[in-house]
Amino acid sequence: GVPEALYYNGWRKDGVGYVNKSTIQKNSEWIGKHKVYIAKAYGERGSFPYLVLAKPFLGERNSCCTETYLMVGPFPNKELAKNVAEAPPMRPKPLSQDDLLGLFSADITGRDYVLEPATTVDMMGKDTVIKKSLEVVYDKV
Repeated sequence: GVPEALYYNGWRKDGVGYVNKSTIQKNSEWIGKHKVYIAKAYGERGSFPYLVLAKPFLGERNSCCTETYLMVGPFPNKELAKNVAEAPPMRPKPLSQDDLLGLFSADITGRDYVLEPATTVDMMGKDTVIKKSLEVVYDKV
């Protein structure tokens, strides 16, 4: 058959090789679908402001990638995959402590557990003795 495009980050300058579909052992059902690839690890070599993540790129149908990339998708059509690849980064809304804890609630995760605050023993490996502070606090100037 026709070899599939294989995106990788490594020894070849262009980052695209080809592999027979029969040699792909994992997620081979995604090969014929549209997807977006982004480098799993990224080191900025450009100028400030530095990117935290590499620029995503469109993975055409009949392609796959090595573990050096993360695959986003698959998508039902090229237009949606292209929109995801070109979408500007968004800053998430900051969450309160209660909202953050809500992300891990048992009804959402399906687990039966309770989050408890860490103790000094958890954080330091031993109990600590509370000592009076040497700091002087002035009520009036």
